[in-house]
Amino acid sequence: MKLDLYAIRQLCAYVGSSELDELELQLAGGSLRLRRDTSAPAQRAGAYCIALRAPATGVYLARHPLAELDLAQPGQPVAAGQWVGLLDADGILLPLRCPRAALSAEPCVAPGSRVERGAVLLRLWLEHHT
Repeated sequence: MKLDLYAIRQLCAYVGSSELDELELQLAGGSLRLRRDTSAPAQRAGAYCIALRAPATGVYLARHPLAELDLAQPGQPVAAGQWVGLLDADGILLPLRCPRAALSAEPCVAPGSRVERGAVLLRLWLEHHT
């Protein structure tokens, strides 16, 4: 059995939304191991994650080309409407905004990566409201 990128993304989403810390698949041509990032368990307790997707095909940027710092700092709260990244779509910089206040924004792709429309760029961690 051969896994394509779509199937791997689905498995990543499954592991990310489950209680699993690790998933390993043994395939005829090799193996695939997915591990949950448990480096900030306190942040994730009582929180859930939503994906911020690319609105177009382009290159993901974590900071403005003229800036020195990333738009969203790892582990820091993000305000509703705050820019958390940019997408360079053929020279046009499209802002990526946080739709709601979030505990933090975690990048899913490396800055400078070319991405397709719909690709998950960031995970936004939100508090559960009861």
